Amino acid sequence: MLVSKRQVRYIGSYLLENNSIGFAILLCFCGLLSCNQKDITTKTSIRLKSSIQVFEDKNEKSIFWTKYIFDSKNRLISRVLNDTTYSKSDNTFFPIATTYTYTYDENDFLINRKLDIISTASSSNSLTQFSYFENKLLRERTQNSEIVYNYDDEGKLKNTVLTSLSSGNKQITEYSDDVPKNLQKTQDGYLIKNINNASYYDTNLLIKRFESFINGVVVYFENYEYAQGKTPISALPEWKGFPKIKSLTYRSNIEKSKIKYNIVNGQNVLFEERVLSQDFNEEGYLLKNKGYDLFNIGTSKELKRTLEFTYQYEKY
Repeated sequence: MLVSKRQVRYIGSYLLENNSIGFAILLCFCGLLSCNQKDITTKTSIRLKSSIQVFEDKNEKSIFWTKYIFDSKNRLISRVLNDTTYSKSDNTFFPIATTYTYTYDENDFLINRKLDIISTASSSNSLTQFSYFENKLLRERTQNSEIVYNYDDEGKLKNTVLTSLSSGNKQITEYSDDVPKNLQKTQDGYLIKNINNASYYDTNLLIKRFESFINGVVVYFENYEYAQGKTPISALPEWKGFPKIKSLTYRSNIEKSKIKYNIVNGQNVLFEERVLSQDFNEEGYLLKNKGYDLFNIGTSKELKRTLEFTYQYEKY
């Protein structure tokens, strides 16, 4: 299955804004090391400043640029995305500008997230509101839906209740130690399986294998591999009061490879692959992830797409 660049971009945004499938590590805030009154050194921390994702094949080139803006309290107040796709065949551009604006209460809890999208074809906006009880996220509400977060006596997330405001339909997800209960525990991770497919996860809930079935027989499978290091999104401040499933530490990863095989006459036939190599800075954060996608391998429609994801950080 050929994964679109827009889909990759959407997944990244979804993980940041919802963090229910997810990314990384809460940074320390600035502090002071005091030796004596004449020797005071300010500690510096690192945060993500911007990123650029470039996808290019023989047909088109897409550049996805993101900038992060903070206030004096190191609170993320804006995330600006400018995406441009250039079609080589007809020499046309398709730009999309997306802006997330965040507002907080006097106790630094996120209360509003506004989304504005502008393209050459249309524009739209939406608002998500957050409310809290006893310093924990209680409710997340949009124009169309509401999510209520319920906790046990120890303060751990018990379940989430998603309600459609138009139909009234509810979807309840139960959790145990921040793991959805619909995931089956295995010897080395978790499994979710139905008659059509199976997804295998490691102990950090990162998918490591996906299998697709027809009449109970595997027809293709995908293997995933991840690099060790600090993810760029881990260099952003966490949302105060959010449960772990919505934190940036939840299911974070640095993609290294994704290989898809079709099973033909009992043989594994390579059909798609993504391979990436990584560069890190002195602090261990990802600076660059560079590589390629290959689609329809061994067919007349074989296509190669180059990938280059770069990240800039700043000290504060």
